[in-house]
Amino acid sequence: HYTAQLANGIVFEIYPSLEEEYLDPSRIGFKVNNFEEIFDSLSKNHAKILKLDKAIKYLVIEDPEGRKIELIG
Repeated sequence: HYTAQLANGIVFEIYPSLEEEYLDPSRIGFKVNNFEEIFDSLSKNHAKILKLDKAIKYLVIEDPEGRKIELIG
């Protein structure tokens, strides 16, 4: 699973689903303050970027299990 501890002490975790579980087409989105830094890190780590508009600081990536994650700067 994936875990992140945010600056304010909140822990955010995402757990992989079992293969037999249904994955719905929804996505999760986050408003971020450090868009450029996150984009650079995703690019260096070869993240699958589905949509990108650097002018408005918007991107959608796909995680290894096909879930879509939206980031807005």
